[in-house]
Amino acid sequence: MKSKFIYILFLLMMVQPRVTNAQKPVKNQQFAVTSKKGITEFWSKEKKAWEPLKNLNDVKTSTTIATRDNSELQITFEPAIYLTLKENSLFQLNNHLVQNNSKIIRMSISLQKGNADIRIQSLSGYTLLLTVETPSAVFTAGDADAEFSAGDNSTILQVYRGNIHTKHTGFDLQSVVFEGSRAKIQINHPSIEITGASEEKPAEQHRRGPSIAILSIHSQIKNDKNTDAISNVVAENYQKKSNARVLYLDDIRELLKSEKGESLLNCFTDSCITKISTMVGVDVVILGSIGQVGQKYLFSLKMIDVLRDKTLQRLTTSVDSNPGLIVDKIPEMVGELVQTQKSSLPDKVTPKPSDSTGIRKTSEEIIWIPPGTLQMGMKDPEDFDAIPVHNVSIRGFYIDKYEVTKEAYEQVTGNNPSAFRGCNSCPVDNVTWQEAQDYCQKLGKRLPTEAEWEYACRAGTASYFHYGNTLSSEQANFDGTNPFGGVPKGVFKGKPVPVGTYKPNDWGLYDMHGNIAEWCSDWYNAAYYGNSDEKDPKGPTEGTLKVVRGGSWNNTAQALRSGKRAAYNPTLRVNSIGFRCVKDDYGKK
Repeated sequence: MKSKFIYILFLLMMVQPRVTNAQKPVKNQQFAVTSKKGITEFWSKEKKAWEPLKNLNDVKTSTTIATRDNSELQITFEPAIYLTLKENSLFQLNNHLVQNNSKIIRMSISLQKGNADIRIQSLSGYTLLLTVETPSAVFTAGDADAEFSAGDNSTILQVYRGNIHTKHTGFDLQSVVFEGSRAKIQINHPSIEITGASEEKPAEQHRRGPSIAILSIHSQIKNDKNTDAISNVVAENYQKKSNARVLYLDDIRELLKSEKGESLLNCFTDSCITKISTMVGVDVVILGSIGQVGQKYLFSLKMIDVLRDKTLQRLTTSVDSNPGLIVDKIPEMVGELVQTQKSSLPDKVTPKPSDSTGIRKTSEEIIWIPPGTLQMGMKDPEDFDAIPVHNVSIRGFYIDKYEVTKEAYEQVTGNNPSAFRGCNSCPVDNVTWQEAQDYCQKLGKRLPTEAEWEYACRAGTASYFHYGNTLSSEQANFDGTNPFGGVPKGVFKGKPVPVGTYKPNDWGLYDMHGNIAEWCSDWYNAAYYGNSDEKDPKGPTEGTLKVVRGGSWNNTAQALRSGKRAAYNPTLRVNSIGFRCVKDDYGKK
């Protein structure tokens, strides 16, 4: 029987309780020049020429402002955003709105090139949403101090206070840049490189819980006038049962209208949901539907964590004959969603990395590797840093059966830095060497030495791979269009997959080839193999790069060979590098 559905979209964010349209005017944010030196110009659309900027009456939405040599412009956007535009910069104001009764400040700017310092002052009870667009990235912030440097091909972000959500414009990559960190995004490079992360991030003493914002309801039932009312009932119940603050349909429509995105309210595809969540600074959505099957009406709600691309909860109920009875079911359903919010998105104080309290030990599977000898290295001339092949003896140790997953990492650290959203059973990526080492140490473990890693990977084999001398995309996650050993071309998945997807080696270890490359403890030296210790080598005593082994999802098969060496700056965050841990004696902590 043909089913009819009404779709409801609820977006979660931090905002104030419901007010009426009459109480809730949206007006342009007031701003003023607090300092100006040198030559500052704006582009006159009427004259199609650059004109001197004499006063801010010349500045309207979509106006482009340019600072010239030895020039600087400081603008205060009342009541809480301060912008300093440095010399030789191009800046465009996209919108600047204040919704006083709902206590929302929404501002969007474009930094086409140059440098800008931005400070967002925290205001009690207000939701501040600032979006900064550059050619290579889109940044979203609420309470932060940061410096942006934009060029045609890359953007550099330095965060001095707060955290800033970062999204690559050319690839489906997102990350959070924490206080004290520096990020580089290159327009044609599929990574968000984050360095210099503060090891002492301040604890979040007052993290607010998520709240519910309601978008339009699309109905296929003729003359249905109850859709907005049902949305409001859900939102009002959510507000009563949780610590949430609610943005209603009228509120969010105004915000989308300011960015010419109101038509998205009638679109319910994944891409539209992502666009809306980005425009209004949303982390979580709730999708709802009402369907009619015979004399029954079905009502469903689904809660989705947008950043991690994860469905948190699905609920469905039904009523007979009268769809108005759905209203009586809403309080119970919303109560279940609130419980999901508390368990999956809890309010918490994040411990500093140095804290030993409050650490939950993740469930772990660990494999004993017996002592033995290894012929380490390769004979291939092009792999000069893996020459000569040399014998080393390795004492026994324990090693993680799987690469450390996003879920495990977040359990221990309270943070998930991964550039790839969703898939909690996928390996964590975008971690620095020190963060990987800190994670292992919290569990009484450490990173493997390069010799331990190769010994465990080979599992007694001397071939190019522990599978043999060929590798196809049916055996590991890599760029399968470039296999090894004459086997047919396969697929390129373009991202990590859940750990344990492929067969393990003979010692029971998964994903030693591909999926995510893995940090080792050693400093890298291309000539080290000529001077390596024969027993349990630990690498050079100093260096500038750390060893990375195993290859990843974006490498060719050649880079996945058991003896292949690679090295990276240990402060880099790369979406193709993760890790696994080892332990000398599993009985000790």
